[in-house]
Order: sequence, then structure tokens, then C-alpha cells
Amino acid sequence: MVGARSSPAVGGAVVLVLIALAYFFIRARANGASRPRIKSLAVLPLKNLSGDPTQEYLADGMRLLAELKKRKQTGYVPAGAFVNAYLGVDEKEGAFSWLEQAYKEHSNTLLLLKTHPYFDPIRDDPRFKDLVRRVGLD
Repeated sequence: MVGARSSPAVGGAVVLVLIALAYFFIRARANGASRPRIKSLAVLPLKNLSGDPTQEYLADGMRLLAELKKRKQTGYVPAGAFVNAYLGVDEKEGAFSWLEQAYKEHSNTLLLLKTHPYFDPIRDDPRFKDLVRRVGLD
């Protein structure tokens, strides 16, 4: 008989838990709907006004940098993303600025300093050699 009496109580508790979960789920979705969620980054090319087809990478890189800066205003963007973008447009000062930020963030991008060919254009720079030393890869 005890089992028969507890059955409605258990059933009522289950219903209350389900109602509470539904409430929190609906509320979370409503709050999320008011804020746009960015799930991916689309890099759309800028128009290459130079007329030189070899400069297409520059237009794409500048578009990427603009998008990264825009995203940084509303959330976290890893320093490594900026490093790659600046290196892609051959902007060494910007790349070094973000490499320093990557160092402060302990970015895993720094583990590739000695091996990734992407860093070839700045390997001879004393700042790069100093960074490699500070990271402990020398």
C-alpha cells in the first residue's frame, strides 16, 4: 500500500521538475534570441581596385582584418587570428604587435614559431628571435 500512495507524489514531483525545466529552457531560448549568435566567420573578398591580379590576397586580408576588429568589439578574438591576418597582408608591425598579445595570452600559436613557414618573412627580425627565446623554443 505504501507504494500506491507514493506513486501520485512521485508523479507530481516529476511533473513539477518537467515544468521547471521547460520554463528555464524557454527562458534561455528567449534570452538567446535577443542576442545574435555568431557561429562562423565568413570572409568576403574586397574588390581589388589595383587591377593587379597578384594583389587579390591583399583585398582578402584587409577584409579579414576588418571582420576580426569588428568581432573584437563584441567578444574575444584570439591574438593568433590577428597575427595570421597581419602576416597574410605583409604587415609586419601589426603582426609583431599581436605576437606580443599572443605571448601574454599564452597562445598555442607560439608553439609553431620555429616550424611553420607562415613565420618565414619575419624570422630574421630581432623581435622574432627574442620572442622565440622568451617562449623557450631556442
